[in-house]
This record gives sequence, structure tokens and C-alpha cells, in this order.
Amino acid sequence: MSSRTFYSIVLSGGIYLVMMLSLPAEMVREVMTYPSAFPETVGGAQPTALLAELNYDDALAGAPIAVVMHQFSASSGNFDNYRSNALTLRDLGFFVITPSMRGRDGSDGRRDSGGREVHDIYDAVEAVKARYPELVDPGHVYITGYSGGGGNTLSALTKFPDYWNAAASFFGISDYGYDSESSWYFHGSKANHQSTLRSDVGNPTAGDPLVIDRFYARASDRAAGNNPYAEIHLFVNEDEALTPLYQHQSYYTRALAAESFTGEFANVTHHVGYPDLYVDFNQDGQDSADELQYWVHQKQNADQQAAAERWFIDRMVAKQIPTPELNRADTMHVAGYLKTEAFALYLGDGQNAAGALTYDLSSDTYTFDLDILSSDETVPALLRVNTRHHVGKRIEIRADGALVKTTLGGGWVETDALRHATTVTLNFSHEDSPLLPVYARSEAVSYWRFESSGSLLDDSGAGAQGLVIEGDAPTFFALPASGLGSNIPGTIPQSSLANAGAALLNRAGYFSAGSGHIFHLSAFTLEAIVSTEQLHAGTQYIASKYHGVDSQRGWSLGITGTNAVPGTSSEGELFMTVSKYGSDATVIGSGQSLQPGNDYYVSVSYMPGGPILFRVMNLSQPDATITRTLRDSPVSSLFETSAPLLVGAYNGGQNAWDGIIDELRVSPGVLLDSHLMVSSGIRRQDWQDYYFTHDEQADGLLTLPESDPDNDGISNWLEFAAGTDPRQSNARPLLVSRDADGVRVSVQHLDIPELAAQLWYTDDLNGVWLPAGQHKLVEQSAEGYVLSESYAFEAPAHASQLYFKTSYTIPES
Repeated sequence: MSSRTFYSIVLSGGIYLVMMLSLPAEMVREVMTYPSAFPETVGGAQPTALLAELNYDDALAGAPIAVVMHQFSASSGNFDNYRSNALTLRDLGFFVITPSMRGRDGSDGRRDSGGREVHDIYDAVEAVKARYPELVDPGHVYITGYSGGGGNTLSALTKFPDYWNAAASFFGISDYGYDSESSWYFHGSKANHQSTLRSDVGNPTAGDPLVIDRFYARASDRAAGNNPYAEIHLFVNEDEALTPLYQHQSYYTRALAAESFTGEFANVTHHVGYPDLYVDFNQDGQDSADELQYWVHQKQNADQQAAAERWFIDRMVAKQIPTPELNRADTMHVAGYLKTEAFALYLGDGQNAAGALTYDLSSDTYTFDLDILSSDETVPALLRVNTRHHVGKRIEIRADGALVKTTLGGGWVETDALRHATTVTLNFSHEDSPLLPVYARSEAVSYWRFESSGSLLDDSGAGAQGLVIEGDAPTFFALPASGLGSNIPGTIPQSSLANAGAALLNRAGYFSAGSGHIFHLSAFTLEAIVSTEQLHAGTQYIASKYHGVDSQRGWSLGITGTNAVPGTSSEGELFMTVSKYGSDATVIGSGQSLQPGNDYYVSVSYMPGGPILFRVMNLSQPDATITRTLRDSPVSSLFETSAPLLVGAYNGGQNAWDGIIDELRVSPGVLLDSHLMVSSGIRRQDWQDYYFTHDEQADGLLTLPESDPDNDGISNWLEFAAGTDPRQSNARPLLVSRDADGVRVSVQHLDIPELAAQLWYTDDLNGVWLPAGQHKLVEQSAEGYVLSESYAFEAPAHASQLYFKTSYTIPES
């Protein structure tokens, strides 16, 4: 082994228990435990202890990922059986994942023969991306499998079509039992396989349409038209008996039949093997064992695997196979569920329905049309849409034109309004959102800075509510040069305020915000800088207005401990508890975890009727950036509880914080990233993301600095500098007027020092522009980040007419 040290570690998205085995230097084998994102039943709990064996070279950075899927039926021994195949790929330079499907080799959950369990393959890859960011390249993923594993490969290709760069299915199953003549149940499977399918899915011979629907949700050949993206290779022998040639042939022919233009599905190659068929890959004129195109139905040996993968594996290792990019408009077959980078659709319980989804993401209105193809057209559907390219934009979700809800762009939003023969639209507005005012600077209701032992309890916010110590006294903590707290900024970026100290809590004491301090805000942002010494079995709380008795529950912000918390998925996960009526509460997990020993900036923004926005920045990482997650809120408003505001605890002082809390600030409204205490000001990209869609930015014509989308004569550069809307021609950053005192020039611009605003004048438009040095400031006002300044200008004696303009030096970032 190298000098890297492995621990039991908590990460965003799940708990990863690492069991190390003794192996030669640099080559690592370990079993990863990870959680599923897909419940066993609708509304039920997800399996939390799925297993996957990992094989990788510890010294190799940025390796492409390879997934190896085991065969059908085996309940144990899958890691051992397919380790040689995994090691072959590892030695080629892959980071290899061998998942053991639900109910096998100790994995949690119940097996279901290619239904919800296929989602666990995706979850395993996502877990590896999060756990080993320095060792893997997340944009290059290969999947392969044998027999039932080949079937899992085909299903993964159609359920996650823009996720895989390349795939190889060896004698895979594309129809487990849907077609009454040619499916695997009726043609090829043995008695033990049929018994397993009847247990996992149902008996397809009984004529029950609901059972046929379940097989329809597993028929990947019907969904072959979903994936014109990955390089797909199908390997099967002409004389294959157990999973006959038809299984691959059906997938291949249905893919070609889905072509909207000639060559669209040239990404799929059907390799039919014969006992004496060789391909001279190395052009040496010799027939070698690793060139024989014949793959017996068994675990493939090194020669058999090489004879197949030599068609593409070198390009996959070299990362020459491109990363998939989803079509902006298309029709896809949903076999149970479908997940892309842009949207996801889950039908019924994920394994009992199929449908056709037509989508269009090519404009400011996203459109989704659904036709249920299985027998029960009333089956519910859950649509999730990724709106990360529409940060801060108001979104109207409509079903057949009727408004379903209004929410805020920036993360995944979801609706259950999509049904059979229904059209759901997401309309992205360019108007200022009432939920997120543009450039609304924080006006703190309370801001506890914990700067010294003498000011530990002081509130520098507008509320001026001093804290009261409860329990064992928290103490002042001077920020050190190393260790816990050393990465907390010594100067707050947004305000340039010096920051020398913090509050140190020991889980036995906390603060309350004065006996009478109760703030009621319909929307607010709570920010803090925190560090925890260690995780405990129970939760720890940063702040709360929450008491456990009925009618006093409001909200709380904390992190999970080592015990599982419903609504969250990992240890140390930042979460918010919310209640509408005060008598019950719901936990909303952020999906982002805080590791003991690190310093973090955290914030939560709540907006009535909108999602909950979590933001986390790991200050202990160089060049740290803010990570944002949006979660739909189950409550349209928070209960105005009489419980006091607590800092470092909840529920009358329980589950107190163990570590550092610093710079705790509560602001009205929802703040943009640029308005947070760890941000130094408005960035041009924030402004551009607010007013322009992802497609408009990609096209570039509307967003050029010199472009003028609203045709008001003011370029995008000046609209940004003036803090005005580039799509509304009702704002002017420069106004000139005359009054009794002479010429008055009014300028509006963003309060950013780097803008370097300069006022110019001339008395001849064909002449020279001069800096307007002879002026004095007579009035100044500010609204958010926008400054309005009026100057009295002393005109030159000879001038009969004057013209003015402003110029700015604008930072790119």
C-alpha cells in the first residue's frame, strides 16, 4: 500500500464502511458499503447497506471507471467469481466496481430481477465518484456484464442513457418475460431461472396484466431507442442456447428502427460469434486465442474478454470515447424509470409500468408529454427536472395549462402532476422573482460574531438581541494558526470585518437569544461557520426555534450523528426540520455532510411555497467553492412557534453542538451566493445566470458584452455595471438634468470597487472625451448592491452644450 490512510468515512450521499484487505503495494481491493437512492416500496425506506467490491491502482489518478456485473441468480460468491474479470480491467488502468445486487453477498434489500435493483448500479458509481474524487474521472464510465449481468448492462443503458461512455453486454437478457414467445422465460431459461422470475416478478403464463406490466418495465429491448449516445457492443454466439441470439438481436434491431436519421444508432454493434471466427487485431497474420470471436456462456477468461474488448477498450482507457450529451428534444421509452442529467421520470413503484415520454428542453419552456403503454393508465408518475442552469429564476409548473405550483430554479424540482395523456410544462421567468430579489444585500436581523470573551453574547444585527448562556458556559475561542478553526477566515470576505474568535461549545452548554427574542420571518437565510469535534450517536444543532411539545415545533438546523435519521442518508449530514402546524415536523436532508475536524461555512434559506436551499463550503479545502442543493419543502409556511431561538441546541437545550460556532447571521429573504458572508460581491456570472438561460449562454449571441437584448441602447456590460435588467428597457444608468444649481448628473451602478466607474464629458461629439473631474457628490443612496449617486457638474465657461457618458472596468469573474 501507499502512504494513503483509509478510515471509516462519512460522505455526501451515504455511509461508506471500508474493509481493507492485504494486497501488494499500490493495488487495492476493498468492499464498499453504500446506500440506495431507490426504496423497496413506494414511500418506503431505501436499502442502506449495498455492497460492491472495488479493485484499483492506488497510485493512478483520474482513472476511467469500469463496472462489472455478475450473472443471474447467484446469491453469493459473485465477488470471487468475477474478480479475475475485474482485475483484467484494473490492470488496463480502470477503477473497477463490482456491485453485488440486492439480496446477494450480504447486500441489503430484496432482489427483483432487473427492476429497482438496476438503480443500485448507478448509485454505486455515484458513491465511488464522491468517495474517490482524486482517483477517478467521473466523465468516463464503462459498464459490462455477463448473462444476467449483460441484462443489467442493457437495462442500465436504457434507464440511464446519457451516463455511460461505453458498454459491453455478453449474452445479455433484453426481455425477461414480456413477449410470450421470444422472451427469456419462454425461450432459453431453465426451471430454476423460471422459479426465480416467478418469485421476483410474477408468473407470466398466468395471464395477469399487472404481472405482464412488471415484465414490460424490465424489457430493455423496447427501450433500445433511448441510447444513441454510448458506444455499445453486444457479444453473443450464433449457437447460444441459454440466452439465445434473439435477446441481443431484438435490442439491436429495435435500436435501428428508432433512427430519426441514417446512422443515428451506429453506436450499437452486434457481434455474432462462431467457433472459427477470428479478427486479426494486431495484423500479424496469425489466429490468436485473444482474437477468437466466440464467447461461451460462462465467466469469460482473459482471452475471451480481450477478444471482445479489443474492439474499443484502448480508446476507452485513453478517454477517446466522448462523454454523452442528451438530445434537447426526443421521445424515450420509460421502462419503469428513466434518469438523465436533465430530468428523471419514475412510473408507479419503478418496476410495474412502462410509458413513452416526449420532452423538449430547447426553450425557456420545458415540455413533457406522457403516454402510459402498460395496462394501468392510472399509474402515478414522479417527474424530476434539473434546473441548475436557471438559478434564481421563478418557475411555474403547469399541467395541461393549469398552474400546479411555483418554485425557484437552481436544483432538482419535482411534480407528480404528469399522468397519462398529460402535458407538463416548466416555464422559466425572466421577471424578478418575489422569492429572490436581485442584489438584495443582507440586513441581518441578528448577527452574533463571538469576537471576544467580552463580546461573546453581543448581537451586531438590527435586532440587537444579546445571547444568554444556558447550561455549562460556552467559551470564547481564539482562532488558531493550525488545527480546528484555523481555516475560518480572519477577514469576512463580504464585509471585510476582522474575525479573531468564535464560540466553543462542549455539548453541555448553549445560548438562547434573550428571553423575549422571537423573530417571525416568512423567508429567511441563516448562515454560520461551524466545526465539530466529533459525531455522536444523536444529532447536533446549530440553531433552532423548536420545542418538542405540541404546538411549539417550528424549525431547526443541525447535522446527523452516527444513528440513522429518517429523511437523511449519511452521517454528519446537514439537515433542516420544518413544521407547519407545530404538532409534527419533517426532516429535510441536504445530501451534504460535514466531516469532524474540518471548518465549514453552512447556510439554509427557507422561502414560503418554494424549496429549501442548502449551501456548504468546506473551508478546509484549498480553493473551496459553495455547493448548493435544493430540496422541495413539505410545508408552505413555518409555524410561528413561541419557542425561543436557541444557538447550539434545540428542544429546550437537547442535542447541543460539540465544537465551534462562528459568525451566525439571520437575514430576511433568500440571498444569492454573491450576498453570503463568504462572498466578496456580485460576480458577472451570477448576473448572467439570473437573466439568461443555459441555452442562451451556450449560443452566446444575446450574452455578448456588447449585445443589447432589450434594444434600449445600453449594452450588457453597462446593464451589469448599473445593476439593471438587460431584458427590460425601462432603466437608465445615467441621467442628466438642469436645476437652479446648474447641471446635475445621476449615475447608477453596482457597489463593487473593481468596477472602477468613471464619468466623462465632452462639448463636441466629434471631439475628445474628458474625465469629469470638476464635479462634487451632492447625494448618494443605496438599495442592495446598487448605488445611486448625483453629482453637481461645473460646466466650462465656453460650453454651450454638454454630453456625458460613464465607463467601467468590469471584472470577468
